[in-house]
Amino acid sequence: MTDNPMMIMVVNMAIVFVVLFLLGLVIELIHKLDPTKNSVQEEPQPSAPIYVAPVVVEEPRLTQEEAELVDYETVMDQELTERQ
Repeated sequence: MTDNPMMIMVVNMAIVFVVLFLLGLVIELIHKLDPTKNSVQEEPQPSAPIYVAPVVVEEPRLTQEEAELVDYETVMDQELTERQ
């Protein structure tokens, strides 16, 4: 046996690539021998149109405190613009 890490790496990679190549061949063989493959292509049937009901989204309502806060911020913004 060898203790050289590079040689171990090369052997492992060679094994991996051989296994991947063999799996590729098996997959190709399965595709060629596939008994479930339909030889006659069926035309897709047109489906009925799908109607979607419109979605109504209500805007969130502000609480009294939130409304007062928005009013306060608006007033403060106006005062700042007046000072400049």
